[in-house]
Amino acid sequence: MTNIIEFNKTDLLPKVSIVCLTYNAENFVLDLIDSFYYQDLIRSCEIIIGDDSSNDQTVEILIRKLKESPCPAKLITRELNVGPEKNWLESLNLASGKIIAYVDGDDYYFSPNKLSTDIEVFKSDKKINMVFGPAYKEIDGKLTNKVRNVYKKWNKEK
Repeated sequence: MTNIIEFNKTDLLPKVSIVCLTYNAENFVLDLIDSFYYQDLIRSCEIIIGDDSSNDQTVEILIRKLKESPCPAKLITRELNVGPEKNWLESLNLASGKIIAYVDGDDYYFSPNKLSTDIEVFKSDKKINMVFGPAYKEIDGKLTNKVRNVYKKWNKEK
């Protein structure tokens, strides 16, 4: 059975839908949610989290934190694990923002203007339809300058 819990419901359409998938992420979700709440344009966002039947305290922590949400939020909970593809599609289908911001459940935004910076990139060139950046490693609770993901220059002609 799938359940959708809504927090701070409104009829206003958000500018950005923050979509996140979680599974057994109890050690990460407090930093994750706080990083959303610290965004400079959080009141123009909605948060959608699809949990894939975590068997730790992830859902309980999310419910407690999302009750404090400064913007609308939806939490999908499941009795059975459906896998990342179905979890992603069902979460994405709930998004109503013009821009989708995806973040993994074990990550967080370290810049409070991450989303507004992304919006400025989109505004700068109408041909841009995707923005992503590096993910830095955290070691012993400290953010390092070691990049966890390295992307080659993308060439759409190839």
